[in-house]
Amino acid sequence: PADLTTAEAAQHYLDNNTGLYSLFDRSTFLFSVDGMLIAEHPYRPNRRGQDFSFRGYIRDTVKTGQPTISEPFITTKDDHDDVLMLTAPVFSADGRMVAILSGSLGLTRPGMLGNISKAVIGKTGYFFLATADGMLIMHPDKQRLTSRAFERGVNPTFDKALGGFAGSEETTESDGTTVLATYSHLPTSGWVLGSRYPEAEAFAPFYNMAATFIYLLLVASAFVLAALWKLTSGQLRPLRSLTLQIRSHTGGGGKAASVEVNANGEIGDFARRSE
Repeated sequence: PADLTTAEAAQHYLDNNTGLYSLFDRSTFLFSVDGMLIAEHPYRPNRRGQDFSFRGYIRDTVKTGQPTISEPFITTKDDHDDVLMLTAPVFSADGRMVAILSGSLGLTRPGMLGNISKAVIGKTGYFFLATADGMLIMHPDKQRLTSRAFERGVNPTFDKALGGFAGSEETTESDGTTVLATYSHLPTSGWVLGSRYPEAEAFAPFYNMAATFIYLLLVASAFVLAALWKLTSGQLRPLRSLTLQIRSHTGGGGKAASVEVNANGEIGDFARRSE
C-alpha cells in the first residue's frame, strides 16, 4: 500500500523491481483503477495522470478483476511498435482493487515472443502465433504482424483451428505449396500457436528411404538374376552337349558313336544308356 501513496513512491517501486525487465522488454506501468497513469518505467516526463481508460486491457481488468492479455496494438511511443500489454490487478488488504500493474512486450523485439518467431523447423518451417480472432502477433515476417493470418476461406485448416481444432493436417498454401500444418491452443489467452512445415521437406527422409530401398532392391535383383543365370547355365550345359552330340551322330548310315557327357543324375543316366 505504501507504494501507491504517491507517484514518486510508485515510480520507486517500478524502478527497483528489475526482475520485471527480464520479461517486459518495453515498459512497466502502474495505473489507477480508473485508468490514470500513476508511474511508468522507464520514466518519461509529462505523462503522469494521462487517461488510458479507453484501452481494452484496462477495461477488461477492471471488469473481471483478473489478469488480462491485450490484443496487439500500435504503441503511442515514438517507435510506433506493435505491442501486447499484460496486466495484474492490485488489491488492498480488504479485497478492493486499488491499482493495475502492467507490462508491455514488443512484438518485433528479440524478447520472449521474438525468439520463438526465429525458431526454424527443419530448413524452412516456422512457428506463428495468432489471437483468437486470427490476428498475427508472432511471425518471422514482421510486416505481417497485427494483420490477419489468413482471410476466411483461404486456408480451411486455419479456419478449423480458430473454431477449436488442434492437431496436424496437410493443406495447400495460397502460393500452391503443400505444407504440414499443426495447431495448438493456449488456454489462458485463447491464442492459436501454429507451425508450417513444407511437405516436401517434412517427408524428405521417407522419400530418401524409399529411393534407397528401390536402389538396394535393384542391386539385389541383379545379383539374384546373375546367380540364377550361372546356376541354370551350369545345369543345362551337359544337356546341351548331349543334344549336340546326338544330333551330330544321327542322320548317317553307320554305327552311332558313343557320346561323352560329364554329368550325373538323369542326364548322365540318359547319356550312358544311349551308348
